Amino acid sequence: MLWKAERIGHGVRAIEDVDLVAFLAGNDIPLEVCPHSNVCLGICESLETHPFPRLLRKGLTLIVGSDDPTLFNATLTDDLVKLAESYDLDVAAVDDLTLNGVRHSFLPSYRKLALVEEFEREMATLRGVHF
Repeated sequence: MLWKAERIGHGVRAIEDVDLVAFLAGNDIPLEVCPHSNVCLGICESLETHPFPRLLRKGLTLIVGSDDPTLFNATLTDDLVKLAESYDLDVAAVDDLTLNGVRHSFLPSYRKLALVEEFEREMATLRGVHF
């Protein structure tokens, strides 16, 4: 495959192709996943059957998105909370999912680095206050 993709939107069905999963993981090409939207649209029967944990176990970089918060009445925070509760994700895993969105954004590198540093400072502050 000679892709130039930097990330793949709505990539949950990638799990159906072992070679594709290996390629994506080996080339650090992240998949955007929108769990609540996937359930609402019937792509997955329920959050429990969503391929999210299998994709994560296969070593793929995942970016959680809310897809269309107004249409599906769910924010990015809602999606992250549901994933954390459903799959017993710890704070570090949720932080990493959040940072993946910044790390693999289409911003210039200097801006991504600054945002990652800012997010990490805020996350450390929140951990100190709440955990």
